Amino acid sequence: MATKEAIFTFTKDRPETLSITLESIQDTQYKKYVIDDSVHVSNQAGVLNLCKSYSDCSYLGKAEFQKFVSDYKIPFPEFSFLLRELGNINWNLGYSRNFALLFSRSLGLDKVLFTDDDIEVPNLKLIEELFQSIDNYQFAGASILGLVDDSVLGHIATDIGIMNERMLSGGFMVFNPNIIDNFFLNNYNEDWIWLFLQLKEKYYLQTGEVFQELTNPLTNYKSKVMFQEFGEIALDGILDLFKEGSYNSLTQLSFWERLVKEREEYLDLLIKKAVAGEKKIYIEIIEWIKSNSQKLNAPTFQSLFEKYFSDRILFQFLYK
Repeated sequence: MATKEAIFTFTKDRPETLSITLESIQDTQYKKYVIDDSVHVSNQAGVLNLCKSYSDCSYLGKAEFQKFVSDYKIPFPEFSFLLRELGNINWNLGYSRNFALLFSRSLGLDKVLFTDDDIEVPNLKLIEELFQSIDNYQFAGASILGLVDDSVLGHIATDIGIMNERMLSGGFMVFNPNIIDNFFLNNYNEDWIWLFLQLKEKYYLQTGEVFQELTNPLTNYKSKVMFQEFGEIALDGILDLFKEGSYNSLTQLSFWERLVKEREEYLDLLIKKAVAGEKKIYIEIIEWIKSNSQKLNAPTFQSLFEKYFSDRILFQFLYK
């Protein structure tokens, strides 16, 4: 029986940016779905019209989400940890990715590509190669050129000479939905957290290149940097335990007390290097993070993962 592949593109109030992504993949042989989390009606209409203008491209927005939840009788608020209606004004990407997971499962797909709406694919053969490679790897994706997939603080660290580990980006990732048993958190770094919770001792492939739209990562930093910092610390905990092959410590308070302290030390190191390099804007941003980090405490992260592991049982029951 032939495998079934599809591409899911995630977008939110950026039809102009999305058009570049869809244009770059329009000649692929694969079915395309656009998950539209746009808040503004005009942007929803713009995304819908874009989907109609390309062959084999289906629109999944508010109405389609509501129909899916109704058809499969998914009860709320029991599954509010997993799904939230598309078009929410707040960060919704984790919920959108969970919707795509369930939708791909309902279609009986064997291989899917998740891509963000600001990714341009210069070589379409790459998608075919990634779909083929997933027979030997649990995940496969490409290197991101242009704007590196990183947080405000990550970009600062790189510029002042502190190189952090670069990993497979959820902005362009292929996997088999049939072997998934973890759901996405609705936090920053939701893709990497999900990948490493799922990956465990298995392997992923990173090959080829795609291009991400260039923007200034420091713009309006106060509106996003603390949200990013929460996701960065959560990911630090995952990476700290990955090589051990067990994530039991994620629910231990002492583990997160150590991780939070290490993050504070990391911020101090960044300030020291920013001062040495006379990077005033970097110092301002890091000091702002330090002065607003009261909520980034050990009990918060312990509670996050206690709830996650509890909710995962419900997710697996629904998904399987």
